[in-house]
Amino acid sequence: MMSEKSFLTQITASAFYGLDVILIPYNQPHDKVIELLLNTKADSLIAQAGALPFEPISQECTSVKLVIWFVEHTSRHMDWTEVPEEVGGKVEVDAWHEIVQNHKDVTGADLPNLKDEELGKIVTIWQGKSGDAEIVEFTQKVCLATVSTPSF
Repeated sequence: MMSEKSFLTQITASAFYGLDVILIPYNQPHDKVIELLLNTKADSLIAQAGALPFEPISQECTSVKLVIWFVEHTSRHMDWTEVPEEVGGKVEVDAWHEIVQNHKDVTGADLPNLKDEELGKIVTIWQGKSGDAEIVEFTQKVCLATVSTPSF
């Protein structure tokens, strides 16, 4: 299971680099995840290694160009970055722990100076009891206002 710290790090980093974050409900059938990826036009996917089949995602979700697997410590002996031959160079695959390990030297780097209109959105999928999904987008301004508003 992905730790809360890693999850928040991914969302925060995405926001600072102008990337949109799309939160897909956990434990969905594979065909539903593919449908949501298609509907949101996601270009990257971060998921728990082994939770989703790589081949259908890489073949059906042509907008996805990057897959990052979050790999549990007990499964890091396996190569999760291998790309099947039929996928070729269409999708890049990385492992979260390898990205972190390979970029430890940039921990003190300055964050980019983005304008408000360049900040990424947080996109959520809300599902009703009937299973219908509604795509809802939040801008960074709305998220900041929500977090900074005192509760009485």
